[in-house]
Amino acid sequence: MIASLLVAGREIRQILATRGFWVMLLIVPAALGASIVASVLMSPQPTVAYTLIDASESVEGDQRRFLAAELKTLAAELEELTQDVERSSPTHHVEPGEYKTRNVA
Repeated sequence: MIASLLVAGREIRQILATRGFWVMLLIVPAALGASIVASVLMSPQPTVAYTLIDASESVEGDQRRFLAAELKTLAAELEELTQDVERSSPTHHVEPGEYKTRNVA
């Protein structure tokens, strides 16, 4: 038992005496930290889209009907895309229409 401890101690001292051990001891954590920082800095920023609906009377009747129909089409497409995302996301289930009633505060 004592002999094996002496051999183990000698091996540890031999490894600690090498320059490569100390270089790798410093480089590996630095490389891991640099990769984490790089991934955070290179991740895409969240985007926010806003829709401005002009409810004034300055829009003429035909144009207003066209815009209303276009808005209904876009709302239907958004609903379809939302349902596709809800079906493809197994970790977070959202009931249909829940995004409309969820309080954001």
